Amino acid sequence: MAPWCSWTTVDTFSREPYSARFRSRHSGTEFVLANIHVLYGNSVSDRLPEIHALADYWDWLEEVYGDTPRVLACDCNLASEHRAWRPLRDRGVDSVANDGATTLSSHHGVYANEYDHLWLVPGRLPVSDAGKLRFPELLGISHEQARGTVSDHAPVWITLGDARRPLDAFQGTVSSTQAPVAANDPVYDCVDLNRSPRDVLERLPHIGEARSGHVMDGRPWDAPESLQRIRGLGPSRVGDIIESGLLCQR
Repeated sequence: MAPWCSWTTVDTFSREPYSARFRSRHSGTEFVLANIHVLYGNSVSDRLPEIHALADYWDWLEEVYGDTPRVLACDCNLASEHRAWRPLRDRGVDSVANDGATTLSSHHGVYANEYDHLWLVPGRLPVSDAGKLRFPELLGISHEQARGTVSDHAPVWITLGDARRPLDAFQGTVSSTQAPVAANDPVYDCVDLNRSPRDVLERLPHIGEARSGHVMDGRPWDAPESLQRIRGLGPSRVGDIIESGLLCQR
């Protein structure tokens, strides 16, 4: 992407929004991407003034960038179906990355609030896919670890035209000097038969929900070959598990 940057401030907002124009080198498609983080406050009523002001901000983007299609990305701290979005919806704008709640609860795999959105006018851009990135599952870490070391929000995304979204987790560890992981809360960059939780065990070949429970029930395991004690895991399947390279080295 080749951006032309135009940094903006609007006095209405407690945290200034930013905007830039982009053009795809592949297709030539141009669009404007604006980003804002809405005030959270003590209640929903504290957020509403900034939500209402987003309609005026949308109009201002048109004044600056003309007819270029716009995308408004925001941690809005408000569900897309709230009536406060009426002024923006009256302009034909809709939230297109609706894949349920986006904030990470403290319970692994559970998302609490639909706060993150990508707003645009449907049909102005060739949106081919959209959703949210469940990055804790991708990285193989718990929600508690993700909240402490990465973010408590799952990003939302769209693809344009024939773009693809290939994602592979970086084969390393998740760490942070500002919010270190507790010693009793390990980061699972590999699968430990004796320590990893069920959802991490299920990353192994031939280990689904049921067999992950059998792995936990059979602890401690002295060697991966001992997994043959579990019904349905013969030498060939255990060999697949060992050769997968996912097991922690002892």
